Amino acid sequence: GNTLLSGLPARLQQEIRLMCPADLSADRDFSVWCGGAALANMPDLCSAWISADEYEEFGPQIVFR
Repeated sequence: GNTLLSGLPARLQQEIRLMCPADLSADRDFSVWCGGAALANMPDLCSAWISADEYEEFGPQIVFR
């Protein structure tokens, strides 16, 4: 749908570049780990984590709690 709009890819690229510092390095080797580490440190998301024990007890349906 909306991703087929004319000029959308170029516009998104331009808007993202405006939000990022010019000297930002693209270290793709560790970017996923850095994002995961930042997510894990967000205190508001602690209630969303599922422990192995919870998964064992409730199975895949635990994600819908």
